[in-house]
Amino acid sequence: MVFKKISIFLLLCMYFTFSVKAEKSKNNIEDYKAAIIAIVEEIQSENTNDTLIESTLDTLKKYKSKKYLLKQINELVEFSKQHLDNVDIEKIAIDNRKPIAVIHFFNATLFRGNGYRFYALENHEKAINLVNKYNIPETEKLLSAAYVQAGIIYYAHKDFEKSFSYFDQAEKIAEAIKNPPKIYNANIEKIRALKRRGHEEDIIEIESIYAKMNQFIQGNFKNDKGKKIDLNKTALTKILRNKGKYDLALNEYLKAADYYQKEEEWNNLFGVYYDIADGVYYEQKMYDKANIYLQKAMEIAEAKELNLKKHSRNFDVEKLKGDLALKTQKYEKALNHYQTLLQLVMLDFVPKELSENPKQKQLLADPYVFRALRKKGLTYLTIFKENADTLLLKNALNAYETAFQVTEKIRRELSFEASNLYMSEFSFAVFEEAIETCLLLAKHTNTPEQYYKKALEISEKGRLNTFRKMLNSKSASQSLPDSLKEEEKVLKSSLRKCNALAKQDVLYKDSVFYYQEKIENLVDFLEENHSQYHKIKYRPNSLDIDKIQHKEFQSDQAIIEYFYGEENIYIFCVSHNIISVESIPNSKELQQDLSTFLQYLQDPKALKPPNGYRLYKTILGNIVNTLPSSIKLLKIIPDGKLNSLPYEALPVNEAASTLFIEKNEHIISYGASIEILYDRTEKNATKSEQLMAFMPSYENEKAFQNNQALVETINQNFDCTIYAKEAATSSNFLQANKNTQIIHFFGHGKADENQPSNARLLFSDKSVYVHEIYDLDIDADLVVLAACETAKGKQQKAEGVLSLARAFQYANARSLIVNLWNGYADILPEILQLFYTQMASGIATDQALHNAKLSYLKNAPPQFKHPHYWAGFIYTGEAFITKGGKYSLWNYLVFSILGLIIFIFIGKKYIDFK
Repeated sequence: MVFKKISIFLLLCMYFTFSVKAEKSKNNIEDYKAAIIAIVEEIQSENTNDTLIESTLDTLKKYKSKKYLLKQINELVEFSKQHLDNVDIEKIAIDNRKPIAVIHFFNATLFRGNGYRFYALENHEKAINLVNKYNIPETEKLLSAAYVQAGIIYYAHKDFEKSFSYFDQAEKIAEAIKNPPKIYNANIEKIRALKRRGHEEDIIEIESIYAKMNQFIQGNFKNDKGKKIDLNKTALTKILRNKGKYDLALNEYLKAADYYQKEEEWNNLFGVYYDIADGVYYEQKMYDKANIYLQKAMEIAEAKELNLKKHSRNFDVEKLKGDLALKTQKYEKALNHYQTLLQLVMLDFVPKELSENPKQKQLLADPYVFRALRKKGLTYLTIFKENADTLLLKNALNAYETAFQVTEKIRRELSFEASNLYMSEFSFAVFEEAIETCLLLAKHTNTPEQYYKKALEISEKGRLNTFRKMLNSKSASQSLPDSLKEEEKVLKSSLRKCNALAKQDVLYKDSVFYYQEKIENLVDFLEENHSQYHKIKYRPNSLDIDKIQHKEFQSDQAIIEYFYGEENIYIFCVSHNIISVESIPNSKELQQDLSTFLQYLQDPKALKPPNGYRLYKTILGNIVNTLPSSIKLLKIIPDGKLNSLPYEALPVNEAASTLFIEKNEHIISYGASIEILYDRTEKNATKSEQLMAFMPSYENEKAFQNNQALVETINQNFDCTIYAKEAATSSNFLQANKNTQIIHFFGHGKADENQPSNARLLFSDKSVYVHEIYDLDIDADLVVLAACETAKGKQQKAEGVLSLARAFQYANARSLIVNLWNGYADILPEILQLFYTQMASGIATDQALHNAKLSYLKNAPPQFKHPHYWAGFIYTGEAFITKGGKYSLWNYLVFSILGLIIFIFIGKKYIDFK
């Protein structure tokens, strides 16, 4: 046995000592495999040879950093899984668990160094999970490095929140073991991730980390000039570029270039030249100079035989070459670069022509694939505008539709909600370009309706993807056994709470990380072991507009959906048998008209809306004027800044003397998307009561203390439970809102446009925050939020408004009445009384609110007719007719029938008696 071990050890040493340029030969992979086998056999033996293990690991450590082409990549991946994943960790000695984690880490570094990021990430995660699960000793350095390396891959895949959490964990571990280089690495990589995401608040955090690292370098690397150069090159240049100080940023880059040239740090010198090309000159649209510095970078790479795969630099180079060619109108060259980028990422994609795109089974969940496809589409679209050949448009549309498939794949991998929201922003442009392509095809082909439908499908596909993913996940959970369903619910509730608290207290960051990891592990288990869960969670978001038009639409109904693009606003009008699309430029004039009208709505003293009629004609009037006279119900699906606009308040004449609602021709309600509007869960037919009301009172606020008239109206018309004043507590609301058809809240609401998690409803005892509402399953047909700012929140591109209303929709409220701004507590009760009276008489809920507003306007004093007092109160979701209040027509009919039966029965008895 001893002889065998020594022989293996000597054989391995000979292999690794005498191999010459082994990185390009298959023998090297065989050597690598032999080393893995030797370690696995050794740790499973009764008497382990620690020297043999350490020596073999040292050999692997040197080998993992080599640069070579891994043509047998799949073979090595399968080999590693076979020999490492089948090791029963529980049965081997504690000290022998470390080598398995180390090999996974080495595998990850090897794969990443050769451009195989997906395999690298898988092995990093295996190393991390092993160390954490078994608390393997003396692995702190490895764990910190694994978190950093995995974090780099996560931000490359646009999972920024995951990467931030990993960098925070890496820094925490490095601080615990007092390892300054690893502390520095975690922070520098977090800066790079923040740079890539590029939100306004990210620049503030970069400045904060930059200041912290400046002090850290002074204390730990005082004589290390390279650390300061690296920090300035990474962080200071971005700070300066963000302020438009490109000359100063260039100066910092050139200082770094001089230093790296002297130190012969060629990888860093390549990076500096690339950053000058991309970050200084391309950003300023100075494409010739960008090309010069990109060429300098490539000369360094070729002269020094740099491994550009290691940090996906080969992908970056092809993308930038393509972008520069596109900007300088070298279209065929651009297409070639984008096609090359696809081939670099997907090795099995071997196209025969430039217009060919990867098949669905070839696609990877990689942002570089998405970018290449999107830019291919844009290139074809741009060429068409110079050469009107419809084949170019079809090529563009094919590229865009393939890009959509990539975004769906990427979303599957994103666990954090914030990362999904970012993905909506990141992919937004492709949907706008695809819609434009469809409209051009409609104009230049004989089948315009086909492309109108396709454009509408794309508009739907581009909105609310994060919200729909959340809804699908929630639906999937319903298929689980009760114990697993409850476990998932508790974990998600804890995560939401910690996420909200982490915004105010960084101490909760660790808790966020803990619960996120627990949820991910549980979800992996559920997807693997519960097929129905997986099927529902990943069901495709698809719009069957033909089915909706002919089966769901009423003949008097039309939907107007908006897509608020950067260049254009697209307006879709859908009725029972017609689809039309209008494109209007998103001009500065239109934006100014919208902005000034929204300001007018917030100012009750303003006498006349500036340019309100022009805004009306542009975004609504021209569409409405083409509708058949039979259309009475308008469902508005707004987007972007239009989410803040109550359309009923738009003036329909130049003098602004008549508002849209006063024409009394159309009843307006709102929706989030066509698909969500017509894809709700089945109604629960067994409601225990008709209405539940919560009416808290607040100290020194008479409007909330004197709402007796509203209470009486509700009591007279509905079977209800009313929690008023001190009884309207948060606990009563959270515990007692199930199996109710209508939930009513009349009190204070508060939005937070910067931190949506701070949105809340104020009850008599304390607030109920938005994350608590997400945990509910209220299953109500209508939730009336007669409170301030319940539809207000952070405007998230392609996702709508992150508001209280969104939380109630997630909690399965089929329709809502919400407020776009601060409401007047002494006016809302009057409108609500009229609304409930109308509804109880059998009027549909959307029309009941419409009629209530009209009645209010007829009787209100002139100073209170301004839209500020009533227009912010809007109806969203599907309308319905309530099935009977206390004195409804249904009640009278039932009692009449019962009375008739009793009369006949008694009459018959009387006759028989006679």
